[in-house]
Parts: sequence; C-alpha cells; structure tokens
Amino acid sequence: DVLVQADVLSSERPLTFAHPIVRTALYDEILAGERARLHARAARLLSRDGADPDQVAAHLMASEPAEDPWAVDRLLEVATQALARGAPETAAAYASRALDEPPTGAQRISVLRALGRAEGHVRDPHALECLREAHLLATSPRQRADIALELGRALVLASREDEVRALWDSTLAELGGE
Repeated sequence: DVLVQADVLSSERPLTFAHPIVRTALYDEILAGERARLHARAARLLSRDGADPDQVAAHLMASEPAEDPWAVDRLLEVATQALARGAPETAAAYASRALDEPPTGAQRISVLRALGRAEGHVRDPHALECLREAHLLATSPRQRADIALELGRALVLASREDEVRALWDSTLAELGGE
C-alpha cells in the first residue's frame, strides 16, 4: 500500500510497477548473482501457480545454471513447444540454456535431440554435433534408431549422403530383425 501511495506500484492486480523507468532502476540496483537467484525463484513460484510455461522459461533464461533437473524439464518443454509453433531460433535458445544447466542421463539425450532438431531447422552445423552426441549416448537400439533417422535427415541437408548410408546401414544391423 505504501508503494502504491508513493506511485512506485500501480494499484491494479497483479501488482506492477507504475512506470517502466522505476522498474528498470530497481532491477539494475540488484547485484547480478542475486538477480539470477531471484529469477530462478520466480520461475518456481510462477510454475507452482500455473503460469504460462513461456513466462516461467523467461525467468529461467535469466537465471544461472545450477544443475537443476526441474529447470531442464521446463526449458525442454518450452523448446519443444516453440519448435512445434514454428520458432526454431527460440527453441534452440531454450534447449541451449537447458544444456548449460547441465542435464544428465536421459535428460541430456532429450535436450541434445531438441537442440539438434531446432538447429537443424535453421541449418546450423552444430545440429550434427548435438545429434551425434545424442546418438552415442542412447542406450537402446530403438532409441538409437530414432536418433539415427533425425541425424540422417540433418546429414542429407548438409549434403553428406555418404555418411547417411553408413549410419543407416549400421543402425539397421544393430536393430537386427526388429
């Protein structure tokens, strides 16, 4: 109430700053490390309250990596949604940030695949590196085959058909009769 009376906050709900310049001035006064920690906390609170996943992700993007599987899951979710709605650059940014967290195990494979897919849409050569790593980390023949299909498509777009043939031949051999 005091901040509303001082014209720092608006009286509308949810509370917002009365003027963008006030928000910026206060935001800039917070030390970078503390600001990043507060963004991570805001992401969790917003998620708990059912906020839009993109709003949660915006705070995660402004936070520091903390080896947090929860953050990886949220970023992977919005990366997948962004790619589905035709925003591969946004998807790549979210997946790249998830990779910085860093994910481990199956999460790492999922993030690498998402990043490889997104970068593949914009013909970024890094897509091949991501998909190759995901392929190497995959443990089941079925998962390796799924990733080999994605990697093969990316190799075709990169005009590396000879590598596609070798990849798919080895994948078929690994699958056996499956």
